[in-house]
Amino acid sequence: LGCVAPNFWGTRFTLFDSGADVDAVVRHSPAARDLPMRSRSELCRIGYETNILGDCPRKVTVDFSRGNKQYHMENMSPRWDKKLNSYALPFFGRVKKASAKNFQLVIDGDHNTIYLMFGKISKDVFCLDFRGPLTAMDAMA
Repeated sequence: LGCVAPNFWGTRFTLFDSGADVDAVVRHSPAARDLPMRSRSELCRIGYETNILGDCPRKVTVDFSRGNKQYHMENMSPRWDKKLNSYALPFFGRVKKASAKNFQLVIDGDHNTIYLMFGKISKDVFCLDFRGPLTAMDAMA
């Protein structure tokens, strides 16, 4: 289906389609130069800012284009909940457990329009909800 390539630190990821890395194939096997190969193309870039001290939530960004339109998504910043004594996001009943892995993506900081929600339901069980312009492959990356 596709390929996700990380940077050395594991903080930036690039999602490619199912095409071939033609330069690498030809370097490895020069006879493949004459074969018809579709070059792979970049679908999106995902950035992940780590939080070493643990004093604030992590930040996730996604950049991609669909047609001629560019999109920049960022995770919605959770708010401190005094009752729970932790950061919290509105998951509308979909997420049952608190987790550092829970996040929501919005475009241009519009907190009323959530494009992706990822959250913990139970031990080792998570839910992933998304909508356009994201594709299933974008959401899974």
